[in-house]
Amino acid sequence: MFAVVCSQPRISRLGTFFGDAVRQGECTTGYFDRRVLWLGGSNSSKCTKIDQLIAFFVERVPLNRILVVDDSLLYRKIVRDALSGDPDLEVIGMAADGAACLQKIPVLRPDVITLDIEMPILDGLGVLRALRATEDAPGVVLLSSCSSINASLTATALRLGAFDFIVKPSADSATAGAAKLKSKLLPVIKCCLESRRVPALHPDGSTQPATLTPPARHLETSPANRETLPPRIVAIGTSTGGPKALASILPKLPADFPTPLVIVQHMPAYFTRSLAEELDGLSNIRVVEAENGMAVTPGWAYVAPGGRQMKIVAGGAYGQVRITDDAPVGNCRPAVDYLFDSLPGIFGGQILAVVMTGMGCDGTASCKTLSSYGATVIAQDEQSSTVFGMPGQVVAAGLANDICPLEKLPSLIVSYCRGGQMA
Repeated sequence: MFAVVCSQPRISRLGTFFGDAVRQGECTTGYFDRRVLWLGGSNSSKCTKIDQLIAFFVERVPLNRILVVDDSLLYRKIVRDALSGDPDLEVIGMAADGAACLQKIPVLRPDVITLDIEMPILDGLGVLRALRATEDAPGVVLLSSCSSINASLTATALRLGAFDFIVKPSADSATAGAAKLKSKLLPVIKCCLESRRVPALHPDGSTQPATLTPPARHLETSPANRETLPPRIVAIGTSTGGPKALASILPKLPADFPTPLVIVQHMPAYFTRSLAEELDGLSNIRVVEAENGMAVTPGWAYVAPGGRQMKIVAGGAYGQVRITDDAPVGNCRPAVDYLFDSLPGIFGGQILAVVMTGMGCDGTASCKTLSSYGATVIAQDEQSSTVFGMPGQVVAAGLANDICPLEKLPSLIVSYCRGGQMA
């Protein structure tokens, strides 16, 4: 056994590493592998070598703590195995139901929870509702089975604040399941962790962002040939954080909204139908999962079906939906670029493109094409985006006519579609 003594600033990180900070003051007690014992007092002048030892351990403290919650013992093991071996992550606990999860959160202080939805005692939705009333709640990544029931529950969970979801892979063994899960789960967890980082310090020492988001009106990026007529269609592309963002926009559009909307939300099959149904129940306009051959109609929103591509082709006043099994574009199906690229042939520059929260760069290439036709491009701002990937790429490319916070997007969209101009 050996002793460690540390000053107050080191206590929280050391306590996290040792797993059990017993007393906070000038010294702290911790048990590492049940072989570390605290001895000593407040005389830190004799502790130089011990401080070096502490620094050695503190530098190796896993900063990203994961709590695995699933009622299946097998799947808890699969998730744990999928995350083990990553040097940035530590699975610090597991729970078999939502009630046990809520009990462990204040003790283990996880950064992210992987959460099953259907569980005994308290399900995943109950956990999310409880976390909404909790300060500094951990991020939540859902693990959902691919079924119509789970798809509906997942749509509700995303609206309640879950960061994103992963479909549980089917596998013949825990090893195969972990391998399939790892490739999908790790990027989402790391993106969730990144979205929760403490903002950079302002020069005055506050934690306000060091740079401010540009104002909603951003005329410097407007092309010379920008279309002056009102748009005849609104096209929305989004990914991570999209379901919650869409639920903040579509319900605020009036029942007499004058144009159709076409939407790509990155999701697998089954889940987009439930998303559309949930949004339809919240909105004054009609929201449907798009089907092949549907006539595009003002006041209706068409959500691209998961796992397939959607484009708009000629037919009628506003075209019609064409659903295909064409290859992924930029590893995305449905893809924002695939949909957006289909629009100028029918609508010319009378297009309002809205790129919202999401990982990656889907939508940037097609927004360049739309801008060449004089279409208007809106990007959601960084502060209101769950992930400033897709909109950030559009902004970085100089393609955004407007950079707008989520809460102002509905009024901005309505203004454009009714021929108004924002001040």
